[in-house]
Amino acid sequence: MEAALVNISTGVMGSVLAKLSKQLEEEYAKLKGLRRKIMFIRDELITMSATLNMLADSEELNPQL
Repeated sequence: MEAALVNISTGVMGSVLAKLSKQLEEEYAKLKGLRRKIMFIRDELITMSATLNMLADSEELNPQL
């Protein structure tokens, strides 16, 4: 009887671990994609800030900028 309970518990645990592993992989993929987007936005903001600082120091505005 006890062996049967252990076998059932082991089977259930295997299923739970497989589902949990799949969920963790999906979350990791989402976070990895989010990190790339954050880095892109950060780089864009740095570029914009540098351009605005350059324009603030200019006495005449360049229409192309």
